[in-house]
Amino acid sequence: MPSSPSTATYDSIADWYAAWVEQESWAHPTFLRHLFSLTGDVSGSRVLDVGCGEGYFSRAVARADANVTGVDISERMLSLARTRTGADLPVEYLMDDARA
Repeated sequence: MPSSPSTATYDSIADWYAAWVEQESWAHPTFLRHLFSLTGDVSGSRVLDVGCGEGYFSRAVARADANVTGVDISERMLSLARTRTGADLPVEYLMDDARA
């Protein structure tokens, strides 16, 4: 099994990635449209966002009235996600490794 990036690797790119998502990413809004076309109405659902990064999709799904748990291996990504997520959104962020 090939080795995968470490927590430190993801922590080291977290600020760059968060800035890219916020300022430049065409991919996130595109993927979000497709996500909701596949899931339909998520209101009242419990949703797990594995590899949530800075929380873009977690926040979007929570705004659609789902209760979201975002999981990521990077504490820095989770810190950014928590900062960007308003207290009014039902999102809980947890550090864990999806491989586990």
